[in-house]
Amino acid sequence: MTRSLLLAPAVVAATAAAGLGLCAVAGWTAHAQALAAAGIVACLASIVAIIPMLLARHAAAAAAMQAGLAGTVLHLMAFLFLSLLAWALNLTGKVDAYAAWLLLFYAVSIVPVARIIIRFIRSAPPESPSPQPRAP
Repeated sequence: MTRSLLLAPAVVAATAAAGLGLCAVAGWTAHAQALAAAGIVACLASIVAIIPMLLARHAAAAAAMQAGLAGTVLHLMAFLFLSLLAWALNLTGKVDAYAAWLLLFYAVSIVPVARIIIRFIRSAPPESPSPQPRAP
């Protein structure tokens, strides 16, 4: 599970490299400050999304599904909060470029997060056996 923490940041980094290359080939300005801010936001939000699975790693399937739902909600909320925080602290550079990089990085970071969640739910035991009532 802890190796999975690096999956989403690796995908975001690969996307950033591909985006920089595409901007260079097309002759567009990449807005490196906006790219870096959006990439950091995406990486941090993806790591935060894995926390519920780490806390529920020995849980039954129902609790694993709830942890997965919490992970996706945390990913969205952390992404929103961190992106607004970076914008409020004026770390983003050009705002429209920042918004474009954010949209791209959200789209590519939710895929590995969902993959991790699906793998986590499939590996959870079906259900804990209910305790038998004691005989008087």
